[in-house]
Amino acid sequence: MRLQKGFSLAEILIASLISSLLLSLSMHQYLAVKKQLWHAERVVEKSLALQTAVDLIRYSVRRAGFTPCMGLQHLDASPKSQFGAIELNPEGVSGFRTHRMDDDFSFVKKTLNKTTLLVASSAIFYAGDVVLIADCYHAELREITAVHHHLEGVLLTLNTPLTYAYIETYYVGRWITESFFVRAHHMGLMYQQNRSDEIVPDISRLQVLLSDNNRMLSVSLYHTDGKKNEIKTALRMG
Repeated sequence: MRLQKGFSLAEILIASLISSLLLSLSMHQYLAVKKQLWHAERVVEKSLALQTAVDLIRYSVRRAGFTPCMGLQHLDASPKSQFGAIELNPEGVSGFRTHRMDDDFSFVKKTLNKTTLLVASSAIFYAGDVVLIADCYHAELREITAVHHHLEGVLLTLNTPLTYAYIETYYVGRWITESFFVRAHHMGLMYQQNRSDEIVPDISRLQVLLSDNNRMLSVSLYHTDGKKNEIKTALRMG
């Protein structure tokens, strides 16, 4: 009769030790790979966010001051203080703000009186909208208090009478204000139109400068890791 020989206690302990070491090594490698993947994802996400911010800044600056006929800086506006195409560091906040008429605008078909306009139905308006009214010479801001659909277009009722007597074709469109800024004691580039959103994290400071006779805007973004991005964009001159 043959005796069956099993593993000794020492062999079992050695095998268990080796298994534990291999498992520990595998877990350590898994955690290291996971950390690398997380870091790579963060780099890609921040790169995409930064590119989106650059595109948004350039579009906003290039469109600043837009009206269908002439740029805001060339118009007789009421009140003039509200009609700068670009404001630098508004209210002392590090950043800038742009103003323009919405690309989705309508032309005024008829002035029924100084507070009622009949406009083409090409754009959508709502009561409470702040609108820019402009021709090739004048511009003014008004709030819409009522909107009524008409066979010939849309009737807009304004909160206060028009300042200017418009004779030639003139236009009405929503007043668009876009802000880019960094809050005090907050690391991140913020964008605001209707609400505030962080569009790039880890931005400690934003610096803006107008140059070339106010025809070029330079925006410098300072990252918390010491890096810097500079964005230069030409302003519309028409």
